[in-house]
Amino acid sequence: MRNYIIMIMLCMVIGIPGMCFAGVQNDSTEGVGSCVSFFKNGDYEKAIDCLTLLILYTHNGNDSIAIFKYLGFSYGMLGRIDRAKENFSSALNKQPDLQIDTLECPPNISIIFNQVKLERKIARIDTAVTLAKKVEVAPKKNPLAPILLLTGAVVSAGAGGYYYYSGNTLHDTYRALDTPDQKLLDASYNNFKNAYIKSAVCFGVSAVLLPVATYLFLRKGHSKHVMLSCAHGAPSLVYAF
Repeated sequence: MRNYIIMIMLCMVIGIPGMCFAGVQNDSTEGVGSCVSFFKNGDYEKAIDCLTLLILYTHNGNDSIAIFKYLGFSYGMLGRIDRAKENFSSALNKQPDLQIDTLECPPNISIIFNQVKLERKIARIDTAVTLAKKVEVAPKKNPLAPILLLTGAVVSAGAGGYYYYSGNTLHDTYRALDTPDQKLLDASYNNFKNAYIKSAVCFGVSAVLLPVATYLFLRKGHSKHVMLSCAHGAPSLVYAF
């Protein structure tokens, strides 16, 4: 009964005496068919008026898709491309895999419809690329290498201090020697000299390892960026190192 009243209102508002929806059942599909008949008869303005009013009272998903599709057809036939695209997009929002029968409309309407589908696909890819540029994943740093280097630097510095102290002690012993035995003097000299050399080597190793370990502790790791890849024919998000 409600749908019948809606059809009568359509007749009155649009002012079409012939559109009285005789035999209309309680199904909005009959109303869609009546509006579509205007499109098929080439009366695109009346089709638009009829479909625009009908969409306000239509809650059936399939009928809504048909209404938006034929609104796109009608606006396209009148050269109102933007409005045609809007209605095609609304239909695709409800049914993304929607296809149109090329026998229902001329080629120019098919071109508009396919252009809308292409624009929607490009918009999805652009959104994915925008998200890819914004998403950044901070990697975890591995502390093992800097810890080992720092340990080596500390051990080397300790060994260098020990050999330096030992060299000073042996040097004092060498200076305190009072003997004509040249071999004993040479042996004592070599002892403190070798201790100083070992001390210098250890301090040198420590001087190299310490700044390297400090750098590894403080540096920032290379960020991983989420990027868009089309390597397999379809866009997908991947990590770029």
